[in-house]
Amino acid sequence: MKTHMKFITAISLAVCAATVAAQTNEPTVIVTANRIRRDRALVPASVSVLSAAELQATPSANVDDALRSIPGVTVMRGVGIGHGMPTQILLRGVPGDHRVLLLADGMPLNEALTRFNNVNEITISTVRQIEVIKGPFSSLYGTDAFAGVVNITTKEPPEQSEAEVRALYGNGGFYEGTIQYGNRVDKLRYLVELGYRSIDNYLARDYEIDRRYDYATGRYVDTIIDQANHNYRDTRALVKLSADLNEDTQVAINARWFDSQLGYGQTDRAPFYTTPEDDITETRGATVGASMLSTLSPDVDIRLGGYYRKQTRDLWALDFSHFSGPAPVYVRSYMDNSGTEWQLEAALDLEFGEAHIMSVGADYTRSAAEFSPNRNLASGEPLAGSEGISPLVWNAGLFIQDDARLAEHLRIVYGTRTDYHSQFGKVFSPRAGIVCNAIQDTTIRASVGRAFRAPTLVEMFQPSLSFGMYTFVANPDLQPEYISAADLEVEHRFNAALSANLSVFYNDMNDLIENQITGDTLSNINIDQARSAGAEASVSWQVTQPVELFVGATYQDAKNLVTDSKLEYIPGSMANVGLRIDESAGMWQITGSVVARYIGPRGFSDWASGQWIDLNDYWSADLALRGTFNSRYWAGLNVRNATDERYQESRLEPLAPGRMVSFELGARI
Repeated sequence: MKTHMKFITAISLAVCAATVAAQTNEPTVIVTANRIRRDRALVPASVSVLSAAELQATPSANVDDALRSIPGVTVMRGVGIGHGMPTQILLRGVPGDHRVLLLADGMPLNEALTRFNNVNEITISTVRQIEVIKGPFSSLYGTDAFAGVVNITTKEPPEQSEAEVRALYGNGGFYEGTIQYGNRVDKLRYLVELGYRSIDNYLARDYEIDRRYDYATGRYVDTIIDQANHNYRDTRALVKLSADLNEDTQVAINARWFDSQLGYGQTDRAPFYTTPEDDITETRGATVGASMLSTLSPDVDIRLGGYYRKQTRDLWALDFSHFSGPAPVYVRSYMDNSGTEWQLEAALDLEFGEAHIMSVGADYTRSAAEFSPNRNLASGEPLAGSEGISPLVWNAGLFIQDDARLAEHLRIVYGTRTDYHSQFGKVFSPRAGIVCNAIQDTTIRASVGRAFRAPTLVEMFQPSLSFGMYTFVANPDLQPEYISAADLEVEHRFNAALSANLSVFYNDMNDLIENQITGDTLSNINIDQARSAGAEASVSWQVTQPVELFVGATYQDAKNLVTDSKLEYIPGSMANVGLRIDESAGMWQITGSVVARYIGPRGFSDWASGQWIDLNDYWSADLALRGTFNSRYWAGLNVRNATDERYQESRLEPLAPGRMVSFELGARI
């Protein structure tokens, strides 16, 4: 791995040293990959940015819908709209549903209990920008920034009174309504958003496939069943307050509320239980955070912040209770789990002349959970073998980073972070990157780094939980996962209308946590080693003033080096091609997009048979069209999976969600 890192760094240094030309004319985009605001052209990391205008021209219902158009990103979601099943955001061949740090206004969207990505907490209408920072970033953020960081920035409170309402209707009984209002009162600016949505059939299919393994024949049997209990609803609220205490000090308070309920379908235990029973999960969460940025002197800024978050998850299901003679007895069960997490952080940004910006910071995070026993809903008594537990972990981190300008067109950022985790002790996470703008209209970036992910509270401590044919058993002996990575990126603007990007990457993963099946018991273990490598390319062409063409492609190879098998769900190739329009005609503005996406062959290890199951490749297409009158009133059409492509996305859902169509009306006053 050290050889790869030295090689990539040496290439970028040699290119920069051999060329002297004008500064790149790349447009300025502010990103937070350095944990401070910097122009994208000055950041030595692979960063993809989706602006508010680009998001407005997509049919996205959630943040992860928008991420599908970015090269190197794979998104897996078992429900078309909804929260309750894990959403997987996979970056550059790194597998798993909790190896990307998801932030919204600096506060995490990774659930405190599971670290699953709750992409539903933020309404897409309030998002101002999405940054996808690829590569390990534990050097700044600690655990969870394993494969990268997705940073969502929501709208800033307005300078004057502004209100917005929108409503969407669609198939499957879909409805969504949001209302926003913001204003300024003296030094205080505020923004409030409330939203509600529901759908009767989040799979958008006429039927569901129930796939069961027949041990007698060694084959799977597919049964077509009617849709039942596949509904979803959620309520969301966002509050943002900001104020300039004086010309040198700004403070902000952000708060989020989320409440959702999702039906998993039905469990049928005939003849032991008389009727099928609905399986339902309800998730609630509240997060509040505060931050302050103060300029102590022209060369010194101080940043202070913190957040508090509480989440609960309730589950109603049909479960085994006990044996009555040889016959099993099933009862309606109930489980409620909760988690709390809070963090405090402080940092100093110090400028030394014109050559260095030094950042030094520390944070402390405390996470606790209350895992209840699985109970008989009628009697309240714990089911056989079920018990509760209340684990607690904490982590203290200290980071230092230097953003140094070595020459007029050459910048290097290097630093490290030390974490002390209550379960695992010390972890070091170094990172270094270089960015060169010496070639006319070309930016070269290269970076190397190391990151870790601590196991979740669920993976280590959750009491045994049965679902279907399997019982999940936690593993308190799990160790952190580690990744060492290197990448090289070249970005070139041929002219004002045409630009291209090419990057290569290599990830070396150790102690990766994967599923293990022993009989009917599902658990997790650390595997010794895995790796992924590949290349990404993208082209953006402003064909005419209103029409932009974009094309992206990814090749990647991801392997478990212990078993010499593929890593689950990682496609060897991906591609997307699309058109985006933005045309003004008098009082009207027409925006929209058509995006076709290709996902190559991939697969997973089957829990029942132990065999590798291949998933076929597929194409799907999304489209959106929106007309806005006088910048205040609009109507739109959104279509996801427009061709109603039938494909399998995960082992849990043999048939992925189908076509989802919605119509939108909105007004801004």
